[in-house]
Amino acid sequence: MENLEVTSFREEEFEVHLRLEGVGWLSIYNRHRIARHGQDVAPAQLAGKRVRRVTDDAKSISIEFDDDTVITIDLDTSAYRGPEALVLELPGAPIVVVN
Repeated sequence: MENLEVTSFREEEFEVHLRLEGVGWLSIYNRHRIARHGQDVAPAQLAGKRVRRVTDDAKSISIEFDDDTVITIDLDTSAYRGPEALVLELPGAPIVVVN
């Protein structure tokens, strides 16, 4: 997922779906925050940005972009909105599902 560009997005009530390189999708269902330097950022502002790095621990997954925007996905059970925490679909790769 690193170095892939966000080419478009779709936002629903509690979900964000990012189109990656025009061929894959990252769908985020759990509670999340998109911020740059502590300020909230709209998903539309991710268009054209590249994923710099992805990190995780037991509590969250962080996706950092080339403009220092970070999506932080809460993995606590209280953050669950279903059907999964997130799903990553890229051609030629296994589908990644995080519950």
